Amino acid sequence: MTFNVRALLVICAILAPVPAGADASPSPSPSNAVDANFVAAEKALKAKDWKTVISRLRSVKPDADVYNMLGYANRNLGNYDEAFKNYKLALQADPNHKGAHEYVGEAYLLTNNLAMAEQHLASLERICGKNCEEYKDLAHEVAEYKKRK
Repeated sequence: MTFNVRALLVICAILAPVPAGADASPSPSPSNAVDANFVAAEKALKAKDWKTVISRLRSVKPDADVYNMLGYANRNLGNYDEAFKNYKLALQADPNHKGAHEYVGEAYLLTNNLAMAEQHLASLERICGKNCEEYKDLAHEVAEYKKRK
């Protein structure tokens, strides 16, 4: 009887115990796209009903997109502290979230912090280059801000 060493190694790897505390196959969280509150929040976002966006998202499992939407809604209500808090959470969840970088940059412009807006513009350039939509939008807003100042 001959053993195929490669096959034996594969079998051993499959049968090896998983160390305590390790997650061998993390279960994906349910997609927010099918969450009724998330869907209602997206609809409210399109209607610019910022308070409904916020109230609906309170019942949704938070992720980078949820935090970004909360930041955007709060920013549009003039709740900048809450907006910045949520953008920070979005970027902690996903440091390369293009939308969060764009929107927090715009929020910094609204609060007259050009330096921070430019930092997020630089992050977008690193993440997706100068041709991605988020970079172009924030670059336009930065240019407009500079014209006004």
